[in-house]
Amino acid sequence: DDFKFRTMSQVNLLIGKELNRKNSLRLSVGGGWGYQRDKNLWLTRIQTKVDYLYNLSSHFAGYNPARRMEVSLLAGAGANISWMHNTATEVAPEGHVGLQLKCFTGPLGTINIEPYIGISSDQIDVSGPRNWRGYDLFYGMNVNYAFFLADNLSEEARLKLLQSRLAGERLVDPQTLEKWRTPWF
Repeated sequence: DDFKFRTMSQVNLLIGKELNRKNSLRLSVGGGWGYQRDKNLWLTRIQTKVDYLYNLSSHFAGYNPARRMEVSLLAGAGANISWMHNTATEVAPEGHVGLQLKCFTGPLGTINIEPYIGISSDQIDVSGPRNWRGYDLFYGMNVNYAFFLADNLSEEARLKLLQSRLAGERLVDPQTLEKWRTPWF
């Protein structure tokens, strides 16, 4: 109770590779900051993680890169370097699991919401001998925007998506699909 932190803010850069229609890997590097209430100290953390994602939507309903919402399982491991003012720098390994809720925004991007829980060695929070368990539990939620370097839709999927949008408000020539572009949102 005497070692609580406010919610940590984090910034991460992630790069990933879709291995096939159901499996993906990604690597992230980032940092976070949290404020310790009772001691008036800032906790700073640098982290790197490797994540594996398994697409449940493709597993149960078939592959569809233009699906409005997809659900994936997420599991990963990482390392954290943490320090506070006037304390030693600590290194802590960690493991985490969660879900990825992927919202399709167009052929070149998605918005992802990722709730997760994890376990780490005790020194992720630089708590010293205060924690008798020897490990720390954590939870959180990541919100990110994924940008694809190449269009991830086939010509057939792009045509189907374009035709569904032509019925309403879009002014796009369906005969020039090779020149077709869509906004990020």
